[in-house]
Amino acid sequence: MLIDLSRRIEAGMPVYPGDPQVQLEKIKNMERDHYTLHRWQTSPHAGTHLDAPQHLLCDSRQICDLPLENFMAAGILLTDMENIPDREIPLGAAVLFETGMDALYGTDAYYQKHPAISQALCEYLIARQVSLVGVDAPSPDHVPFPVHKRLLAAGIPILENLTNLEKLRNRPFTLMAFPLNIAAEGSPVRAVALVK
Repeated sequence: MLIDLSRRIEAGMPVYPGDPQVQLEKIKNMERDHYTLHRWQTSPHAGTHLDAPQHLLCDSRQICDLPLENFMAAGILLTDMENIPDREIPLGAAVLFETGMDALYGTDAYYQKHPAISQALCEYLIARQVSLVGVDAPSPDHVPFPVHKRLLAAGIPILENLTNLEKLRNRPFTLMAFPLNIAAEGSPVRAVALVK
């Protein structure tokens, strides 16, 4: 069974404070032009998306430079962003954090009051060589983004604005979250869990 973990991309959708609004408009229609065509204008960070090292570091690695293996891996769902888990995280796992913040998507609280991954847990994730880290929040940390910077420096992409993570509780799954092959610091993704 496939479970969609992604936010729908649409005009006027919530974006990180200060980011440009998403514009999506039909510019050709079937009746007049005999085909349909939309124009889409956005930053790579609207909706469910991945961050690459170039996003917050003086690092040339863009999302198109990261190995495809980062974006498909056995998944682990955690709820505690502070403590190292009792069970060892397998090497190379995709680690997702269910915080419950997705219920507040688009509100001020969503952007300002989400929990953050502790430095100790961040270092543990790096030591376990996780393939990526994902959250049902706009970020795994707050300004000045120490967790972002440590994970990205280690080549671990960050998957943000996930939803439906409660459907993965106590279920083995494989995460698939492939970015566009785009020369940029991030990319929208269609994040999907294959539940076994």
